Parts: sequence; structure tokens; C-alpha cells
Amino acid sequence: MLPVTSLAAQRAAAPRASDARLRLSRQSVPCWPCSAAPRRAQRPPAPQAAAGDAHMPHRGHASSFSTRGAPSSNVAERAKAFLATILDPVPGDAKASRFVGALCGVQFLWTLSGIMVQSYLPVYLKETLQLSNTKIGDLEALSLLMQKVCNFSSGIVGDMVGHKGIMLFGAALYALGRPMFAVTGSVYTAVGAVGVVYWLTAARVLDRVTKGFRDTPIKALIVQRAGSNAAVALASKAAYQNLALALGGTFAGILFQLTGQSFVTNFTLAVVPAIAALVLCYTVPDPAAEALASNDEAPAPTAASTPQTKPAAAAATRGGMLEKAKKMFALATSGALQPAYWQAVAVFAVLFIARFEASFVSIRMVSVGTPKALLPMIASAALLAQFFIGKLMGAWVDIKGQFSRPEGFTVEEHMRRRNTSFVAGFAALVAANAAFVFLGSVPGMVVGYFLIALHMGMTHALIGATLQSYVPKELKGTAFSLFDITAAGSLFLGNMMAGRTATFTENLGWGPVGCFLMGGGATTVALAMLIVFLKFGDLGKADRIVALKAKA
Repeated sequence: MLPVTSLAAQRAAAPRASDARLRLSRQSVPCWPCSAAPRRAQRPPAPQAAAGDAHMPHRGHASSFSTRGAPSSNVAERAKAFLATILDPVPGDAKASRFVGALCGVQFLWTLSGIMVQSYLPVYLKETLQLSNTKIGDLEALSLLMQKVCNFSSGIVGDMVGHKGIMLFGAALYALGRPMFAVTGSVYTAVGAVGVVYWLTAARVLDRVTKGFRDTPIKALIVQRAGSNAAVALASKAAYQNLALALGGTFAGILFQLTGQSFVTNFTLAVVPAIAALVLCYTVPDPAAEALASNDEAPAPTAASTPQTKPAAAAATRGGMLEKAKKMFALATSGALQPAYWQAVAVFAVLFIARFEASFVSIRMVSVGTPKALLPMIASAALLAQFFIGKLMGAWVDIKGQFSRPEGFTVEEHMRRRNTSFVAGFAALVAANAAFVFLGSVPGMVVGYFLIALHMGMTHALIGATLQSYVPKELKGTAFSLFDITAAGSLFLGNMMAGRTATFTENLGWGPVGCFLMGGGATTVALAMLIVFLKFGDLGKADRIVALKAKA
């Protein structure tokens, strides 16, 4: 064996070029799994021949490449691993991935049912029932406000009693409310146009109320089970939601043509996926029940302690909700919701003023001569693009920046990518509003729709992931609820302003473009706020993320 101390002498005797190449080969670390290997200096003393070979330039490079594999196989393996990670909602955790995948299926069915109604409801309200832009805006504002109020209450109650029960209640109410759209024709025959307007208003409000009982619990359940993979899991949920929008829109367009442009037939068939979602939602395991079952599998207590354990457990159950509420209130009032969270809420609240309902996009498209049967087709193409953009952006921002992988991306790199995605996404929405205003043609509407898809794909899932990264685990649902109730005011204001500004510009002969002028202005303000908070506030500081504090 060659003494370890002789390595220094051999290195000193080696040519300088060889030594330089050796240092470069040792510094090359191809990926985070390879960098987890012990360094060469920490290895046990090597045999003499190996020690001599290690300082040969060609052997040094061969050693470095051996950790990567051949270039051709390396590309194939990395592509395969990338696709596997993209399709896996929670990388590295099969059980959590199945759980999140089931919730993505529930979201898929809910969205499929919704788009089958929403594809033609705005046109139905505008042309068949003769509602003005202002009335449509008020209807959307009222229904969205009710939805956000339910989001607020469902998140807080879900944190105390469990999110699955709240989600089941919302799913059941949603399935029961779907037939209200299906019987619109019968209501119209029985009570006339005025009565059916009130009927559809009630149906739309109920539809939004059930969404309030579904959205917050499903997001909280995903975040709870995904852990540090929350951004990827939420991106998967958003991506499957977009896929359902695309498929549902295509199906609605084909069905509209096959049924002689029958609105009611689309509304009737929307009941089927709603019922299927309720069944699937019921089969999703309850995390609280699983935790209780795991506690039951612990070693059984002794006979002497058993009589004392049951009364103690019963007492804990009786006072559990009150104690949990007290703990949540104490956390919320003690600064657990830090300035970074509130800065994010402020930026997104202004952004949501510009996120008025897609009803006004459909109305604008029809005003420039877009055939009605093409409305869901164009939406499908754009939403398919949004599906892939959302998947890729979720992976690009977070998939190698997980805080549980210290050998992966640094959190600073993760935040840089996240903030870059936000800035680019906000700019895309400004451009989309400009397209709807100034490109008054069918191709112009297509450009605007695809820019909206780009904006949603780059920002939608990251909004939830950003909010949850700044709050402790005990307040995840409450944090989402507080944002929902804050955003409710923005959405209410945005839709009312959209309806009134669209009517104003329509009366001027410009067409229903006022809502897009307003939306572009609101997005510009939100973008300016984001840049200021990134540069001078807490949104640009990595040490504000709760996950990092927990590991410190």
C-alpha cells in the first residue's frame, strides 16, 4: 500500500497541465445525486496503482464521466426521469402521490362538469335571455362573492374538524345543484323569461357556493400531504383542471353542433361527471383517519393504564376543537402570518381585479364574428397549452428546489425562478388585455386567449404554493381562507367594473372592450407592486420561508 502522505509528493511531481485538468475533473459534479457521494479526500487509502492512475489526466476525466454514464444513455435517462417526475404529483412518495392523484381526478371531473355549462352560459345569458353586460357582471360578482365567503369559512372549519368532510359536503351540494341548469328549458316554458333569469341566478350562485366548499379543502389536503412538494402537487392539480377544461370544451363544441346548437343538452349532460366526482371523493382516504389508525397500531397499553387512557382520550376529543381554535388564533395574532405572506396577498388581490370571469371573453369573441361553435374549440386549444405550461413551470420552479434536498437547487435559485415566472406571467396578462382591445378579429382573439393561457400556466399554481410557503403547518387552511376572503373583494369589484366598463365602451361604439382596458391597468399595478416587494420587501428573501426555519 502507498502511504497517504506520498500523494502530496506525487502531486508535486506531476506536470502542471495534468494537475489543472485533474482539479477540473474533480470539481465537475453532474447532478445532485452524484454530489451526495463522499469526496475523494475522505476515501480510505487506495492501492498504489489506483493512486498513480488517479493523477493521469485521461483517467481523471474518465472517473468524472463514470458517474454520469455514456452521453447517449445520459440524455435518455434524464428525459425519462424528467417525464416520470412531471407525471408524478409527489415525487419520491408513492402513497402521497396516489392520494394527490385521486384528488386531481376529483378536480378533473368537477371541472369537466363546470366547463360543459360555462362554455355557453354567457352566450345563453346574452343572446337568449337578453341580459346586458352590466347584469352579467353583477351576477358573476354576486356568485363569486358568495363563493369566497364559503372558501373562508370552509378553510377555517376544515382546519378544526378535517378538510375531507367539508370537501364531501361541497361535492354532494355540487352534484345536487347541477340539474338546475338542466331543467332551464322547462322553467322557461313554465314561468317565462323573467322567471328563468331568477332561476339561473340562483343556480349560478349555488354553483359558486359549492365551489367555495370544494376549493379550499382540496388545496389544503394537497398541501398537507405533499409537504415540500406542494408547488409540484398544486401544479398537477391545476394542470389536470386545465386538461378537463380543454376536453370539456371540445366535447361541448361537438355536442352543440350535433344537437342543433342546443344549450340545454349541454347543461343536462353536465350532471354525469358531477355525480362521478362525488363517488371518487368519497373513496379518497381521510388523512385524519389514517393518522388515528396509525396511532391504533402502536403497542397496546398495559392493563393498569387502559382505564385511564379512554377517559383522557374522550376529554381530549371534547375539547379538541376549542383548543385548536385557540391555538390557531394565538398563532395568527402572534405574527405567524408574517409580512411576506401579507405582501403576497396584496399583490395577488390587485391581480385578481383583472381576473374577471371568462364570460366577457366569450362576449368579446362573439362581437367580432367568432362562430359560437368555435368558442369552446378555441378555448380547448389554449387550455391544452395552459396544461403543459402549468406542468412545466411547476417542475421548473420547484421540482429540484425542494427544501428536503440539500444537494439540489438552493432555495435562492428556487425563489429566483418563482419570481421570474410571476413577472413574466403578469406581463403576459397585460399583453392579453391589449390583444382583446386592439386586435378586433378572430385571429386577434386567439392570440389573446393563448396569452391568458400563458399567464395562467405561469402563475396560477404558484400563487397557492407561494402563500403556503410563508405560513406554519397549523395555519395552512386558514391562510388560504384569509386570501380567499381578501380576493373576494377584488373579484367582486373586478366583475362589477368589467360589466359596467364593457357596457360603457359598447355604448360608445367601441365594442365590449372596457373590461380589458380595466384589466390591463390592474395587472400593471400588480406587476409594479410585485417588483417593489421583491426588491425592497420580504418576498425576495429566502429566510422568510417557513420550511427553512423549521429545518434550522
